[in-house]
Amino acid sequence: MSLEKNKFGFVRVDYSKIRLEAQRICDEENFSKVVINNSILGPANRVDSKIGEMIVADYLDMKLDNSYKYDLTFGMDNKYSIEVKTKMRNVYCDDSYIGDIASTSSHQFHNAGNKIIAFVSLNKITLVAEIIGFISVSRFLRTVKEENPDIVFVAKGTDFGKYQQRADGFRIKYSCLMKPEAFKEFIKDKR
Repeated sequence: MSLEKNKFGFVRVDYSKIRLEAQRICDEENFSKVVINNSILGPANRVDSKIGEMIVADYLDMKLDNSYKYDLTFGMDNKYSIEVKTKMRNVYCDDSYIGDIASTSSHQFHNAGNKIIAFVSLNKITLVAEIIGFISVSRFLRTVKEENPDIVFVAKGTDFGKYQQRADGFRIKYSCLMKPEAFKEFIKDKR
């Protein structure tokens, strides 16, 4: 995949060529038809989730973990795990945009010191994905506990004008995430 970086440090990738591969993987795993525990995405959006996972795996030179516990693992004995949060949009993102983490994902926060959340945005008009950034679960939880305004709780059904919040969860400003290039450098010695 050819990569480019935008002015916000997000990594952009054309995902049009991997869409069919993502669909094939989902079909083989029966992933696009089953209900995954604690997922707020419907079966139609599972391919989009798989695209986000594939892009992050390729960027970080990792293999996908199809255990449905984590999306990616790395390090000695797979000590570290990455959960990829993928969001569909009609526009490109900037640092003022937010990512969502549904409360139903809180089961992924156990043993927080070794877990990371990655945020990906898929532009459904241009078919360009943006790897936005990364945050450790422990930093995320610490920020929530400190009542930092960069991460706020939002109740299901909250109206944001163009859409409503689909599930209880947390919203995090993209400006507080570690940029993809910095994260890639950070994990070099942890492999």
